[in-house]
Amino acid sequence: MNSSPKSLKDLPNRGRYNSTHEFKGGEVAKYFSLVTKHDTEGGRLRKRIIERIGIAEIPSRIRVFLLFLLRRLDGVADFTKGSARFLPIIPFLELPAEIREGIERLSKVNIEAVITLYSSIKMLSEGNYELAIKYSFRVEGLEEEAVKETMRCRRPIMKYGGSVANPGLPINTGDFIESLELISDQAEDAADIIKALALLKPQGSR
Repeated sequence: MNSSPKSLKDLPNRGRYNSTHEFKGGEVAKYFSLVTKHDTEGGRLRKRIIERIGIAEIPSRIRVFLLFLLRRLDGVADFTKGSARFLPIIPFLELPAEIREGIERLSKVNIEAVITLYSSIKMLSEGNYELAIKYSFRVEGLEEEAVKETMRCRRPIMKYGGSVANPGLPINTGDFIESLELISDQAEDAADIIKALALLKPQGSR
């Protein structure tokens, strides 16, 4: 449990996280490449896990839940990569500070949701079902925060949309925000599956 990251400062390579309004041209390409690399690695890992699930002697309903969980985890990675695609497109320095700061807050909520989801999965794998459920509920709370942040981000887009010189900027920014929100949405779906798996715990487990 102590090895689980609990906040942004506990993330490995945490220096890679950057504020959207601090991005420079070369950094955008670097971060997009990094996200793509992790997504590719995650895809290979998912295939190996599916192969192992296929040959493992486990109850069929647990097998189904595990496959659903993998699909949701893949969704987290997909929407992260989808969000990263907007990094080379959106000139963040042209966005009003209110929108940039909102996107940054939403990104931080997403990171916390994924970190907490990781902790939930770790507790599930260690047989600590009570903590797995507790972390899963926390992911749900973070997803609700993400929805609120998404709404806060969208309001200034409506406010500033007509005054922005680049007519495509409000549209791309809105799509970017939606893609970010879907990261925590997928994390919440994964957390629901973890709760279901935890409730199928062996007799006498925590």
